[in-house]
Amino acid sequence: MAGYFGLLSFIPGLGVVAIAFSIWAIMDIGRHPKRHGVGRVIVGLAGGILGTLFWGAMLIVHIVGL
Repeated sequence: MAGYFGLLSFIPGLGVVAIAFSIWAIMDIGRHPKRHGVGRVIVGLAGGILGTLFWGAMLIVHIVGL
């Protein structure tokens, strides 16, 4: 789930959701080591961070009016 939200983080607000799901998935994989999907978690976390940074920068540009 985190990977999909990470890929869709170009939609405003989904970057934060991707980060939240990624953190939850990392903790879940830590508790259950036999589970897999670390790659999707990394994609979700990276996409979520990039999407959040992008939309945060766009918000600042919009407010400042550059």
